[in-house]
Amino acid sequence: LKYHLNGMATNMVDVMDDDSQTLADASIVQENGTTIMVFTKLLAEGGEIPILKEGVNHFLHARGSSNDFGYHSHRSSFGVNFAANQFA
Repeated sequence: LKYHLNGMATNMVDVMDDDSQTLADASIVQENGTTIMVFTKLLAEGGEIPILKEGVNHFLHARGSSNDFGYHSHRSSFGVNFAANQFA
């Protein structure tokens, strides 16, 4: 599912409407304490920040210590330039 991240508290996170649920080929696998989430996302969607074919894209990353929906104390952002195969 895709979510609106309106703040850091769980009550500030809302599931997007069905029309916005456009992720394809989504899967989540847990093995030996590691979770791997894979999905395909459209590069440009109305009302969302586009993912650039060229130039730096900024993404959020967070990890937790349980399967519970909640605040992640380990979080960061990172940049990726897909055309140049570079991580910033």
